[in-house]
Amino acid sequence: MTSPPTAAAAAAASGDIHEHVIETERMGKINVYVQGDIEQARRGEKGSQPVFLTVHDIAKNHHSWLNFVYHPSMNNVRERAVFIHVDLLGQENDAADLADASKYPTMQVRRR
Repeated sequence: MTSPPTAAAAAAASGDIHEHVIETERMGKINVYVQGDIEQARRGEKGSQPVFLTVHDIAKNHHSWLNFVYHPSMNNVRERAVFIHVDLLGQENDAADLADASKYPTMQVRRR
């Protein structure tokens, strides 16, 4: 991955982003970035913040979503919402290329 874009760097510097590493049984560790006040959204009170779950496109990571969310046209939404950005396997910052023999986890439901 390349250096973080300006919006991602600004978000990180402002403390608006909180990184969590989640250990999964089938994929290993994945990085999740919470942007906004998740506790306020969790309370579920009237007028609480909506939560958006974002998953990036191929060859991208949470930085692409930060650029979108920090676009000036998104100011009103960003100030009233929580975003949970998920980096899929191999897309975290400074990730090494997956080995050719790697089997990327499927999203298909296994029928028994």
